[in-house]
Amino acid sequence: MLSEAHRQRLIAGRCWEVYDLITRTFTVQPEFTGEFPELAEQALITGALSLRIQIEQDRFLQIEEEHDFREHELIIETYSYLLLNQAPEVVIRADSLPHHQRDYRIRGDNHTQTGSLKWRPPVYRYRAEHPAKLTAAHTCFNLHHHLVVSTRYR
Repeated sequence: MLSEAHRQRLIAGRCWEVYDLITRTFTVQPEFTGEFPELAEQALITGALSLRIQIEQDRFLQIEEEHDFREHELIIETYSYLLLNQAPEVVIRADSLPHHQRDYRIRGDNHTQTGSLKWRPPVYRYRAEHPAKLTAAHTCFNLHHHLVVSTRYR
């Protein structure tokens, strides 16, 4: 079992790793440097880091992480990293759910002509190991199936 001080030290270390990565990669607003210690303190209390920063004129980065501890390690239990435009609409998304790394830039709007490319659901090709032959008196068919799986959220 970890002591509370050890847990806080691990969370603080993770928060400052994120801060260092952001400030080395992007030119951030001076307000972010002043606000970050409060965000890190909130992460120490709740066990979750949540921040949103402007990284370009019309781009924002939103980071949300929930932390857990296993033995003597800090584990990022769930995470969500979003690149947002000014609207704010998701441009690129990655989170801890399986297959949830998606680039929304090529998605066209179904109701307007703003995008020439429309987002298509993933297509999985299925082939039977022993294909069934359907016969009639004078024909023979070999069937190939395409299965398209789509839900409201995916």
